[in-house]
Amino acid sequence: MLKIGWTVVWMAFWMAGNAQLSPERQAVNRMQKGKWKGAEERLRKAIRKDTLNPEARFLFSKFYFSDANPARNIDSAYHYTLFAIRDFGASSEKEKDRLKRFPLDSALLIDQRKRIDSAAFERAKGINSEKSYQDFLSTFLYASERTAAVELRDEVAFVEALKTNTYKVFLDYINTYPASHRVPEARQRYEKLLYEEKTRDGKLKNFEAFYSAYPGSPYRKEAE
Repeated sequence: MLKIGWTVVWMAFWMAGNAQLSPERQAVNRMQKGKWKGAEERLRKAIRKDTLNPEARFLFSKFYFSDANPARNIDSAYHYTLFAIRDFGASSEKEKDRLKRFPLDSALLIDQRKRIDSAAFERAKGINSEKSYQDFLSTFLYASERTAAVELRDEVAFVEALKTNTYKVFLDYINTYPASHRVPEARQRYEKLLYEEKTRDGKLKNFEAFYSAYPGSPYRKEAE
């Protein structure tokens, strides 16, 4: 009987202790146990309770960035990191001191953002398309990998232009990516294909039209 009584008392204390945990701490506990739905509910509750909540938004970033989470989403993780950085910057000094005990500070937030940036870049490289790199550049505005993404995007786009191999597609490339190191080669191909297309049938009137329409063409002398 005594044993049962102490068990009830211990359970009462345990339940009381857990009831005092903040929604954020409860969310951490659930994530550690793989209870993702419960963690998400706690975090949404925390944000409803306090809209300026860098702690909850940082945890949401961790939630979406976890490999074990079936709902893993790099873009959502990134957006919640940016929200957390914004909320942290708007917090009072007293609140920032409290958050350090969580622990949470600007260095941890920036480190989280960089880790997500790197994962997003690897995702773009895995797809390896003009769109995947452009999507990365449009979304991950602070990533250190942006220069590499631009170079890879321009290269992939040039390879696609080579496959089509018309003067129009090379002109589009030149106009879309004027800073690309591939522009000189693209311009050479454009000029050659343009001349061949406009004078394909070998008629005098077409050579005359090309000569008049494209005074800057390197093939103007040949047309003459």
